[in-house]
Amino acid sequence: MLKDKAIAVALKAVCAISGHNWQGCKCSRCGDFRDEGHEFIQTESKCEMKCTICEKTEALPHQWIGKKCSRCGAVRGFADRVSTTVGNRLPFMHLEKKNNRTLLGIGTILVLCFLFLGIMTVSRGSSENGSISMPTTTSELTTPPPFPSPSAFPSPAPTPSPSPSASPSPTQTPSPSPSLSPEPPAPATTYVWIPNSGSKYHSRPSCSNMINPTEVTREEAISRGFTKCSRCW
Repeated sequence: MLKDKAIAVALKAVCAISGHNWQGCKCSRCGDFRDEGHEFIQTESKCEMKCTICEKTEALPHQWIGKKCSRCGAVRGFADRVSTTVGNRLPFMHLEKKNNRTLLGIGTILVLCFLFLGIMTVSRGSSENGSISMPTTTSELTTPPPFPSPSAFPSPAPTPSPSPSASPSPTQTPSPSPSLSPEPPAPATTYVWIPNSGSKYHSRPSCSNMINPTEVTREEAISRGFTKCSRCW
């Protein structure tokens, strides 16, 4: 299989360099086909020809006898009337009577679809580029646009004159009220500690290893005959 592919590639390369060896529509060296040199023969019971080399088919004109083809038996319909008017029968028009209406319906739908697409394309292009309306009547061409009346223009509003501003009245400066001198603070009361036995008062309860000392004011301790301790004062 790989050998056959290699041979085919080699033959194509030879034909590309030296040219094909055509026999009808087929190259006898590399096997390529061309659209000329066909050997057509008529297909039995059909209005078509077929190439014996590449099997390409081409349509033949009908042989109408009344409304029926004497060769293929097709019944003349709308498509065949159109082909007769044009002068060349198209391949897709070679239909039997039972398919003629189906083709007509499909063709009508395709035509409507193309018309719809064309209208949509034109409307889209006009909306993007901007449509220019042209006058269609003689009155639009000859009649000038009406000139606006003087009442349509607004009259300028009068400029208000500045009113004289009132001069400010002099403000009275309040006279300072006599300030009362603050009273001197009362002297703080000093508390001391006196022992249950002894004649000295102390500034802290742990002095002289007192046991359950009593806290009194300094004046009361002096009035009771206690004097200050030289250790904690």
